[in-house]
Amino acid sequence: MTSNLHHVIQCFQRPMAIIRSGDNGPVIEAVNDKLIGLLGYTEKELLNMNPLQLIDKKFMGVLHVKQARLMKDKHLRSEVILINKLKQPMNLLLEIDLLSCTGEPDTYAVSIDDIRPLKWIHAQINQNNVRAAGIINADLIIDMYNSYYDPIAEDDAYFEDLSILQLVPAEIHGHLQEKMEEIKRLKQSMDMTVKTIPLSNMVELEVTLRSCPFFDGWGRLINCAFIIFDLKQSNETATEPAIKLKIIMAQRSISAQTLAEATGISLQTISKLRNGKIKRPQRLTAELIASELGVQVTDIWEKNGK
Repeated sequence: MTSNLHHVIQCFQRPMAIIRSGDNGPVIEAVNDKLIGLLGYTEKELLNMNPLQLIDKKFMGVLHVKQARLMKDKHLRSEVILINKLKQPMNLLLEIDLLSCTGEPDTYAVSIDDIRPLKWIHAQINQNNVRAAGIINADLIIDMYNSYYDPIAEDDAYFEDLSILQLVPAEIHGHLQEKMEEIKRLKQSMDMTVKTIPLSNMVELEVTLRSCPFFDGWGRLINCAFIIFDLKQSNETATEPAIKLKIIMAQRSISAQTLAEATGISLQTISKLRNGKIKRPQRLTAELIASELGVQVTDIWEKNGK
């Protein structure tokens, strides 16, 4: 069975291992290439290793407590810290399934999710006023993007699977690539400010972001998590009031729903102002919105209705 499972787990994109219980404790019987890459050990080093050797000692007690639940439910999800070949701790999420039948040695399929980027993002959100966050892979492709304001020009899903180079002017491609190489070389987070292309052919943004790299057990870059903690209009020339309103709301992390509740203006009206369907709001409407956003009416609308 182990031989067949070895071939099966190679097909999965997640790091995986097959573990069998033995007289002297559990042993690793099969691993896929994704796990070898993540932990930095060779296949020869991992096979027949007791997997408990990889777990940070402070998690041992937790796992012993959860073992009873695994035997009962035949399935367990648990966050642990594994130590890679470079002796570096890695926050990972283990998913364990009991595979063996009655009368056979207990055999488990273990799959792993690398949650280090997500934990870093959550920590940043707790410490900073984050406008957006995401993950970029080693090829500079956006694997995940979440905004914490109503979209200015595009929905979040638009940015996923795009190269970050597609979102910035061609003349700064080299500079951005140099910055990413510097982050990779220094192996630490770094702040930078970049200008975007006109999103939806409407507005160029200047975004200030912080990026943190994450590496595998061989020292190779896996991905970079990032947060955007400031943004503004890059081109200071006149812009459509709807775009100005969206940018100011994003800068203050105020959603359309929140603005509607704070001003007493209907959500439908706020949405029409954001979409440009209402070009000139009534004076009271404009004043209420501007006051709530902490700006002058003329910062958004040059002229407004009576």
